[in-house]
Amino acid sequence: MARSEAESIYQAWNSKNNRRAVTPTARAFGAFDEHLKGGGFDIIKNRLLEYSRKKGTLKAAEQAWKLLEKFKRRQDEVVAREVMKVLQSDSTLKTMLGQFPASRFRDLSDEAREFGERLDPNNVVFPNSGKRVHIVRMLGKGGMGGAVFLAVEDTGHKYALKHFQRSEHKIPGFGGDTPRSRLDRTTSYLMRYFEAALTTTCIDSLIIGRDEFVLLELGEGSVNYTMLSIADIQSVFEDLGRLENYSRHYMKVDVTQDVSVLHLDIHGENLMRFNGKLRLIDFGMAMLYSPSQDQLVRDTAPLAYDRNNQNLYFQNDAFLEGKKAYYKQDKGNWQEYITNWQQAYRVAPEVQLCESCKRQYPPGLKISECYRCGSKKIVPSKLRRTDIEALARLNGVSPGSVGDNPYASGSVAAVTPKQYSCVVLTAVLIKEIWCAAEAGKDLGMGGTAARAIRNTEVYTKARLGQHKFTNQPQSSVIALLLLWFDEMMRRLFDQEDFGARDAFQFFGGSSASSPSRQRRHSVSF
Repeated sequence: MARSEAESIYQAWNSKNNRRAVTPTARAFGAFDEHLKGGGFDIIKNRLLEYSRKKGTLKAAEQAWKLLEKFKRRQDEVVAREVMKVLQSDSTLKTMLGQFPASRFRDLSDEAREFGERLDPNNVVFPNSGKRVHIVRMLGKGGMGGAVFLAVEDTGHKYALKHFQRSEHKIPGFGGDTPRSRLDRTTSYLMRYFEAALTTTCIDSLIIGRDEFVLLELGEGSVNYTMLSIADIQSVFEDLGRLENYSRHYMKVDVTQDVSVLHLDIHGENLMRFNGKLRLIDFGMAMLYSPSQDQLVRDTAPLAYDRNNQNLYFQNDAFLEGKKAYYKQDKGNWQEYITNWQQAYRVAPEVQLCESCKRQYPPGLKISECYRCGSKKIVPSKLRRTDIEALARLNGVSPGSVGDNPYASGSVAAVTPKQYSCVVLTAVLIKEIWCAAEAGKDLGMGGTAARAIRNTEVYTKARLGQHKFTNQPQSSVIALLLLWFDEMMRRLFDQEDFGARDAFQFFGGSSASSPSRQRRHSVSF
């Protein structure tokens, strides 16, 4: 039986060294990446181009689909997809494969035709849900080098499809026995599941070689922050709580006992409505963080792994733990948030109050009865808001600058990732709502572009300008967010734990699990 052209081309490539370069182990060590960079598949591309010139593009396309199926069957799908990318790097072959798809050839085997259709870059089939979607157009590019596409199912249902492509197949730490290598492998293993496991709007995911696809519900567009409600605030903090839940319940293996998850990309554009509910999205920059990372590197025990399983690991260098990324998130760091709060936080000054006629007296004055009505019911109290505003007008200052600051000279030694995420999300919500309401008004935030305002400066701007925001429709939402900001900071100074579930309950949510510490929320004006 005569050998087909596809078999001849395959055998021209099929040397012992080439086969070794494409094994799962070779991919993990980086040999496959070197094979690609060195033009390891160029012989296939050149032979197909020569065959196309002699026999025409129709026959060459048929042999190309047969050839790709041979690579899939004899090596695996990852190798076949890389061969496809090499072919598509040539404009002639790319046009040929687009003009003559696998579905056009009746003489192809069912396996070759099915695999050829699966290789279509505009069609993605997800294994768990069975959903087959067709890419319509790009919606935008992400900060991690990936892209988001509008994808449509045969039924007409629309989705958002994320596609990430790593630069290489190599897995850092593969084959090494040092604690650093073991930690890199474990991190790779865990990070494979982050986008799918953490994103609450995720439907399915698919990882093949360097390519990762994530199928997501399609959001309802940008958020109108002038219409944000307390229910929306509860919703996004509930989503943030899923990060804490993931850390607590899914990462308790030896190497990650002291590791938490940090979103690292919380801003207004990463909040979106789904079925009318505000959700936190885009966990592509979530990372592993550990305050004792150095100790882990020295003492960690390896997580069990099978070095022959090429699907066990997923790696993106940008996901790895980095203290710089933690301390310098979104143009700020946790210490700057604390310093900013210390500068602007005020508690209404104490006075002595007559309970009968409500006359106020200075706190240091020795008084046994009211000078106005003679009542002996003199009790300590806080200065009334109206009096604070009057005093501020008299002195020509903001009402937010009048009062006492018991935390002015205190310090906070450290902040956990879950606490930091709560602080960042609260600051983002305040500035997004405030800037949306600005609309040419002088409301004290200093502009209408929320992304131009540093998160670390939001509290001071809002607290000192709150009297300007009083008559706005969302003044009560801002007031509650500022109260929660105060509550978080007081807990930090008092070394009390808190997280997203505490925020959820602070804003009126109910949960079967109690917050980290039940306490009365002390209120500042």
